Amino acid sequence: MQSLELPTNCFRYFKSFRGYQDGGLGGHNNPINLALWEQDIIWSRDKKQPDFVLSLGTGFKRSPDIDSENPAKSSFFRDRCVPRLFRSFLNFFVGESRWQEVQNSLPPQVRDRYHRFNIEFYGAEPELDNLEAIPNLRRQATAQALSFDEIKKCAENMLVSLFYLELDEYPQFDKIVFVCSGKIRCRLGPSHRGLRALASRLRETQARFYLDFQQTLPCIDEASYEAIENGHPFSRPVVLRVKSLESAIDIKMDGITSRARSISNCPYQVKTLIKDERLDCVFGHRSGKKRRRAPIEQPSKRVRLVY
Repeated sequence: MQSLELPTNCFRYFKSFRGYQDGGLGGHNNPINLALWEQDIIWSRDKKQPDFVLSLGTGFKRSPDIDSENPAKSSFFRDRCVPRLFRSFLNFFVGESRWQEVQNSLPPQVRDRYHRFNIEFYGAEPELDNLEAIPNLRRQATAQALSFDEIKKCAENMLVSLFYLELDEYPQFDKIVFVCSGKIRCRLGPSHRGLRALASRLRETQARFYLDFQQTLPCIDEASYEAIENGHPFSRPVVLRVKSLESAIDIKMDGITSRARSISNCPYQVKTLIKDERLDCVFGHRSGKKRRRAPIEQPSKRVRLVY
């Protein structure tokens, strides 16, 4: 997801167009909350966490709390109601503040999926139409990016999100557990030039998939590597066993990343995966694919009625 905010002085440059105004004036200078809300509505994700969130800023100048007690800057006029309201109004346009609000609302276990790239101005915030400030801004952005560890973390989350689990059929009940047969696939198609480079990297780093930390699987072996070289898509067959359809499957990837990270949509509840793949459509669906009939979870027992 992308989030671009304008400087606090932007409202002097953009006039209303047919009744429409810049989105920042409506409280969405950083529209990250809108993006998270829309993903739930458009894709019916029911507040499921995204694979990763990337918010891109256009620079900010760190300042103390607008209402903090600072004797050096305290004055009769500054402490009055109207100046304080004006300072609060200007803070309304600071995208960095909106991002901090999002961070404060996130569960601790998912915060590492949310990334914010922004530069902090060394001096005063430049005017929006100051073209002479661009070279210096470019140098600042380059210098800060080289020492920004968040870029590596985001790159790793983007990498593992390329891989996802796809079931071959409805999970089959095997007396005690459900057997889920499927494949780990990659969003890069066989014609994508990045797939071969990714396959080589997986082989070099000896990257592995961890299936619920109960079993491991090399991300790529010689057979699958040769298949990719010959123009076939990435595909790694897997078999997982779960106690019920309410259980969640978590497949992590490690070796090519600094630590184990979950692939796309994981942890994935089995019944949600079935619904997303339309495996519960007994008579098929619009794609024309027919699915196997869903098995009964527990074998029914014959009951004898005595009168």
